[in-house]
Amino acid sequence: MWNFLAVATLSGIALTVVAGWYVFTYETEEVITNDMVLQFSNGVDGDVRVDDNATVARPELLNQLLTILQPKPTASQYYIILGESGVGKSTAVRQTIKQLEDPRGVIYIMAPSADSSAFVARLAETTKYRKAVDFWGRLRRYIADDRVTVSEVSVGLWPRLEKKLLEVGKAYLAKYKRPPVLVIDAADKIYKEDPKLLFHIQALAKDGADSGCLRVVFVISETSAFEMLDSHSHASRSEVFLVDEIEDNEAVEYLDSKDVKKKDATDAVARITGGRFALLNSYVSAHQRGLTNDQVLANYHAATKDVLVDVGIKATDELFRAVSSRQLESSEAKELVEPNTIAQLTRDNILTVNPTTRLVTFNSRHVQTFFTETGVFLSLVCCRPLLARIEYVLV
Repeated sequence: MWNFLAVATLSGIALTVVAGWYVFTYETEEVITNDMVLQFSNGVDGDVRVDDNATVARPELLNQLLTILQPKPTASQYYIILGESGVGKSTAVRQTIKQLEDPRGVIYIMAPSADSSAFVARLAETTKYRKAVDFWGRLRRYIADDRVTVSEVSVGLWPRLEKKLLEVGKAYLAKYKRPPVLVIDAADKIYKEDPKLLFHIQALAKDGADSGCLRVVFVISETSAFEMLDSHSHASRSEVFLVDEIEDNEAVEYLDSKDVKKKDATDAVARITGGRFALLNSYVSAHQRGLTNDQVLANYHAATKDVLVDVGIKATDELFRAVSSRQLESSEAKELVEPNTIAQLTRDNILTVNPTTRLVTFNSRHVQTFFTETGVFLSLVCCRPLLARIEYVLV
């Protein structure tokens, strides 16, 4: 019995010593900071593989992004990279990160389509952040079987993570003589789930820019998220970088490289895809399945028709007539229809509002073609029978 108690006591002491050694060796604030600095140094270029064959080489764009993603020591701005969905923003950013020499200094994270706690948890994991170990606290909770949920952890996680990122930024700046960069892609998703969290991240971006120790880069497609960021005083430190579609001739060359006949490629770019990569690659896929240009276009027209019926064309026909004839001021568009109608049409990719010029235009080439070929903007009475007769092929 004595031997058993002695062995148990010695084992407990040894376990405590080992645990204490682990805590003070691997989980101190200093060690966590150093691990996060190393993570920025190694770089994270995104967990989505970049398919270089699905894009067009854009060296000028990558060179411009290089100045954003590898800032000078005196950098004092955070950036908002804007562009319509499918123009290649994310791909260009990840391609640029992949080309950076060590130390890369960039961590890229794609916002998940989930609640805000999921984003904060992913950001902590990606940056290698964790709270310094409270060994005795954990032991007490284990004995009491006091289990803490992920959502409860996330509630208090952001303030600690925000503070630590600034601390890590200062350590990185001191070591490498330039600030690290945190890229948050699809920031629109954060805005949809929790606008307040996006505001807090913007506050981090402003603090990082003010101190020159951290550059935050938001990648955004939707105007509403940009408008929120632009409406706060924190925007005083922001710079906007626009990413547009490629030129039509480049788009035709791209389709030609995918074995699309020149005549079909020229017609597809003119009527369906424009220079938007998402549409170009979708068209290539449909073309490989044997669909003609007219069939592909009919599919898009049917989707547009569904949106218009849902919104109510009678309330918006004057708006479409105006947009069809010229680039329309956002303020003028809101005089023609309710602001929430404009918002719905932009969410459904019928219209787009340029975040800098505030001009309203059709979202894509196939939407523009829809209004040109069907005359939807004339009136609901004359065009609803026409819309009903549109035949389309399910893709």
